[in-house]
Amino acid sequence: MSGWLPGEPERPRDEVDWDMYLGPAAWRPYTRKLMNAFHFEKGGGLVGGGCLEWGSHCVDLCQLANDADDTAPVEYEPVNGQLHARYANGVKLVMRNDGWLPLGSCPVRFEGETGWVETGDDAEFAASSQSLLLRRGTKIPGYPADFHVRDFLDCVKTRALTRANADAACWAHIACHAANIALYLDRKVKYDPKKNEFIGDEQANRRWSHPLYRFRLPDAVRDMSTLNSVRDHWLALGGPFSTWPFRDPSDFASVDLTENNVAPSLSSADQTLGTGDGVVTTFQLIRTYTATSSYARNITLPVAGSVLIEVNGVDPTTLSPAITWTVSRPGGVVTFSDPITAGHVVKGGYLFDNEVRYESDDAFDAIAQQAGIGGFADMTFIGVRRCP
Repeated sequence: MSGWLPGEPERPRDEVDWDMYLGPAAWRPYTRKLMNAFHFEKGGGLVGGGCLEWGSHCVDLCQLANDADDTAPVEYEPVNGQLHARYANGVKLVMRNDGWLPLGSCPVRFEGETGWVETGDDAEFAASSQSLLLRRGTKIPGYPADFHVRDFLDCVKTRALTRANADAACWAHIACHAANIALYLDRKVKYDPKKNEFIGDEQANRRWSHPLYRFRLPDAVRDMSTLNSVRDHWLALGGPFSTWPFRDPSDFASVDLTENNVAPSLSSADQTLGTGDGVVTTFQLIRTYTATSSYARNITLPVAGSVLIEVNGVDPTTLSPAITWTVSRPGGVVTFSDPITAGHVVKGGYLFDNEVRYESDDAFDAIAQQAGIGGFADMTFIGVRRCP
């Protein structure tokens, strides 16, 4: 996991739109250092070690060669500092850090019954036999990515999928995440690409740091007016492309509800957010759930005006000198005007929403069809995972 760098005051939105800059990456406080794409990739975005940082570039090419852009390997095993994976068709994928020829970044090597061919971003090739290079085409280096740009512009016109499309990228990243989990556990794992889960392996499946929330609204669409409103919402958001806030009627407060959809009384001591160290000024809102073990869920969409904060049992704004604070939405990060004294406990109480999206690309078609047949239709939303 990549950690958070200390937060800094955000720039005006017309200079830096921080939410747009983060895109699909896990939310974290603004810091100027992450405006450098190199630092963002290393410690602020979607990384999880070199296996993900560089792995997806190389694995993507291996997936293409194996005609596997819509799947991932089914087995992953650490072997002597490498990661060995196997596809359902028997093809073997090896991830390794060293032993590459000097042919540029993002190297790949293809081995078969007649020999091997290796290449990289410099567009140079090496092979076990010159006969394997006889049909080599034009030399096209990886940088600059002019051909990808041309392909993208052509697909804008034709509405076709790009060669490096989102689905292909998704499956390459899934393969790298699964490999990373095998490396983390230091043992073999088996993966089911259809169910998107590890087979009979609770420990591996628990590498999801946050469970998936699915919200189903039975008979939510009851008339044509509601269906028209859902259609407008669907089109305005681009289907499942965009997210929006949704209030879970059974869980939307820093304490347990006593009645569905009724806000409970809140206290500034409901949830423990952390302990000061004399340096840190930011604390993430969380909701802790406890059974046989505990689970802390990041709260990223606090309800405006509902947040109560205390430091060492008192309202920090009543201290002398006063410590003021703000809370972000999205984000759910409390930022204090001064560092919290070492050993002082920060707590809070609040209401919150969930970030959700439509379930799939054909969700509205299913809603409209169900409503057309029976007059009523269910709606299902998927909670968006935001990793720490």
